[in-house]
Amino acid sequence: MTIDQERYEKKLSRQINTFSSRLMSNAKWLKLFKVLCDQPELAVEGYAIDIFNLKPWWIDLSSTEKFDQNFNSTGIKDVLPGGPLKFKEIRWIEFHLVRSKSNILKNRNGERVVSDQNLNKIKGIFSSLGEFEIEESEDMIKLYGYK
Repeated sequence: MTIDQERYEKKLSRQINTFSSRLMSNAKWLKLFKVLCDQPELAVEGYAIDIFNLKPWWIDLSSTEKFDQNFNSTGIKDVLPGGPLKFKEIRWIEFHLVRSKSNILKNRNGERVVSDQNLNKIKGIFSSLGEFEIEESEDMIKLYGYK
């Protein structure tokens, strides 16, 4: 491990220790992302917020074919704008009713329409996998990694 990596890992550990609750493990994040990717009809996307500066990382979970290219056992590979993201760096993930990146589609008549995510189905997937710390409103679900 290089000096920079060691320094980063120490900084990461210190930051993680500032939270009172660690709610997710690598295995739990991986299982969640795998199941969400296995639901192509939902075309799930969300924003992960990291533990350092609340920077949003857009995550597209709409393709199971690319799962192994995008994820490993400890995080998301270098496929995100801004680089890779370790699962232990995720403070929370937000799933919004209206998809931000891919919400504009065209219908058969060529008219632009907004495509919404089905938050009830996403929440149902959470429930089927176990207990998660979530916060919800009518247009967003936030799943916590730390509190």
